[in-house]
Amino acid sequence: MAHSVPGMPADAKAAMAAMEGHSESTETGRTATIQGVEAEEREIVMTVDAPPMPNVPAGPMMRMVLHVWMAKASEATRVPAIRELAGYNLLSFGAMNPVATMEKVFQQMPGFADAFSALMKDLQSGGTAVLLRMQVETFMPMIGAMMKQMPAGRSNPFGAGFDPDTPLAQVTQELAEISTASIPDSVFQVPEGYRSVPAVEIIKDMLAKTPAAAK
Repeated sequence: MAHSVPGMPADAKAAMAAMEGHSESTETGRTATIQGVEAEEREIVMTVDAPPMPNVPAGPMMRMVLHVWMAKASEATRVPAIRELAGYNLLSFGAMNPVATMEKVFQQMPGFADAFSALMKDLQSGGTAVLLRMQVETFMPMIGAMMKQMPAGRSNPFGAGFDPDTPLAQVTQELAEISTASIPDSVFQVPEGYRSVPAVEIIKDMLAKTPAAAK
């Protein structure tokens, strides 16, 4: 994954190095039952601050708010599927160390690396590490403030009613099914006609097919 991330120009890399990432995590005390499994909510707020820039409003460049529901530790005893998943996750984290992988992938983007590393460590430390639901809201305060300064009308593509405090994107992921049934070997077989291709080649191919106007 780290090798597939395209290299950055020196000036862009210097700008990314000037960014700072922060992460805060709190247990909200809220609970929910998801597919018959008791879950606890944890709220994680990640921000990435950019250095001061001319004619750009001050403030965080990006803020992500994650509402994460993890299976309670007691559910590993009551629900066989949760016990199996919890054991698998423990083995995976110990063998593959996703935190170190994330740090390598984002090594050119220190601000993002710090925030995502903190997120991964936080997910490992709570409950069973079995994720049942996650809601993500992404805010771009700096961009929002810039858009708000634009005059209303046709010159502003966001319109007069643009609210810079609303999320730029919202994503919800929730467990739909959980089972201890055996998975057939065919699920893990590569379909006929498929071949292994490095991620860099896929990106180059996508760019080659992109119209010049879109580029």
